[in-house]
Amino acid sequence: MKELTLELGEKGISVEVGSEHDFMEWSRIKAGKRFPQMLIIFTDNTNGYILTKRIVGKDYKQIFKDILERIKK
Repeated sequence: MKELTLELGEKGISVEVGSEHDFMEWSRIKAGKRFPQMLIIFTDNTNGYILTKRIVGKDYKQIFKDILERIKK
């Protein structure tokens, strides 16, 4: 199994898996769906990344809100 690193920044999302790297601007993100314990960031109609409350930490409400606002722009 390869380690996955996901970085969320001002301009978009950076994803690194092993030696592979991809950057997606917020405008390329299809949608975000919030659930009580997680946020799913959809990169297209069927693929995405799941961020859980446990992983994001105590500021998860604000972080989820910020991500959803960036996706809507």
